[in-house]
Amino acid sequence: MLKRVLVRLSAVLLALPVCAQVPDRTAMLERALAGVVALEVPAPIEVPAPIASGTPFAELFEGASRAGRSQKGTAIVLDADRGLLLTAAFVMADQQAATVTLTSGQTRQARVVAQDDLVGLSVLQVEPGGLVALPWAQVEPAVGEDVFAVGAVYGLGPMVTWGIVAAPPQALPGENDWGFDTRIVFADLQVHRGAGGGALLDVQGQVIGVLMAQYGGVDGATPLGVALLGSDVRPLVDQLGVGVAPTRGWIGVDLETLFGRLVITGVVPDSPAAGAGLETDDVIVSVDGASVTRAQLFAKVARATPGTRLSVVVSRESDAPRRPGRAPPPPQQITLEILVAARP
Repeated sequence: MLKRVLVRLSAVLLALPVCAQVPDRTAMLERALAGVVALEVPAPIEVPAPIASGTPFAELFEGASRAGRSQKGTAIVLDADRGLLLTAAFVMADQQAATVTLTSGQTRQARVVAQDDLVGLSVLQVEPGGLVALPWAQVEPAVGEDVFAVGAVYGLGPMVTWGIVAAPPQALPGENDWGFDTRIVFADLQVHRGAGGGALLDVQGQVIGVLMAQYGGVDGATPLGVALLGSDVRPLVDQLGVGVAPTRGWIGVDLETLFGRLVITGVVPDSPAAGAGLETDDVIVSVDGASVTRAQLFAKVARATPGTRLSVVVSRESDAPRRPGRAPPPPQQITLEILVAARP
């Protein structure tokens, strides 16, 4: 009986398709390792300074310091012919130069071409030669998709960790209308020290994110890796690569998603939103004829050219007095035109 079962089991295993086997990703990862470089930045800082201070990621580094030691990190090769590299701004530690170590072990000096302090990215330039640029994905990663973090871990050189996308790309929690137009990706993998500024890759070896930090990890739990979404970052990086500082739109509102509704929780005085008549507790129904999420609205406003007009439909509670024993008046839908301004 046991022999018969084993024979049948063997037949089933032999009949499994080749696609059921774990794919060999060695070649892809070898190319990926060549597409990042190690950075070492002198940090002549005499007093402790919070890492990523002034960026949306500051609280993720709470308690950390870069005082009295060089800063180590990773950069992604953007353009091999021009020698352009991309890294996280906190890796540069407010410095304008860094030592780059290629996978071959060769070292070169790089200088900062441009930096975006809002998102926290720096573009550097190094002498071309021996560089391999990584391709960038055109689509957003899906939940459960295999991903790889590639970075110069602990200053020892490029290494790989493996995990999955943990959640759909999303806006930073707790931030409001301040012009932040780049979503983040949470991945269930380790982002070790030194990997900041490195690449989050899909199974094709394409960049889907720029590694920034680890999040969580309290009480023995494995922390989540945090990366800026690649498809949001790439247009910004293209501007930085030619030395152009990005200009972002702004309307001056605070927003929260409450019970499935996009609610205005604050309006900045003398802002475009205030001038158009938006009020606290208004519920945004649509923008330019389409419903939007909080992240979509932030991105739409931030990417809009100053002077652009937005047609916003809001639902507002009626000012009519309530009569005892009767249902309150239904909310009113109001269409307002907002003129986008440049972010202050």
